[in-house]
Amino acid sequence: MTHYGSTSGHDFESYNLSVTHQRLTPPPLATSVPHHAPATPPHSRPPRKRHGKRGLGRWILWEWGLVIALLAGLCITLLVISQGPDPRRQANALVDQMKAAALGHPPAQSPFGTPPRVTRGTHDMLVSQANVPPKICVLAGWDLFRLGNITINGVTPLRVSAEKLVDLCNQAETATLVWSPRLVAH
Repeated sequence: MTHYGSTSGHDFESYNLSVTHQRLTPPPLATSVPHHAPATPPHSRPPRKRHGKRGLGRWILWEWGLVIALLAGLCITLLVISQGPDPRRQANALVDQMKAAALGHPPAQSPFGTPPRVTRGTHDMLVSQANVPPKICVLAGWDLFRLGNITINGVTPLRVSAEKLVDLCNQAETATLVWSPRLVAH
């Protein structure tokens, strides 16, 4: 260690060092390393290759490609789900068919197998449709109840609620819906 604060010759003599000797001679190595050994220790990682703007551009391109692929998959999934049968649309079609049948214009075909059947009595009329799926039965039953009385699977509810319609329509795989319209004049 060199002490720079002192100007006496005693300090330089005790260390026996000269300025020229310090600058030219490196300190001795503590370990004995052969001359053919690599300059970096074996446990350190090799230096990373730097990617220029081209490498970064490829990375960004892959990210955008992945985002676009995920969005396309989501759009296809939503499109497939939305193309399924809509129970509300089918219930509206059933209500329209039953109204037309009550007015004397039964449709030739029905999505439920047979068209609605009309039975006329002396004071009332019954329009029935068999093989109605439960979801469509609930929706159509609610709409038909507003226009008259309904019977589902042989049961005529005194008070109609969504819960009651669900219970009656789900007694079997399909339901038989009978409607007695109150607005039809003979």
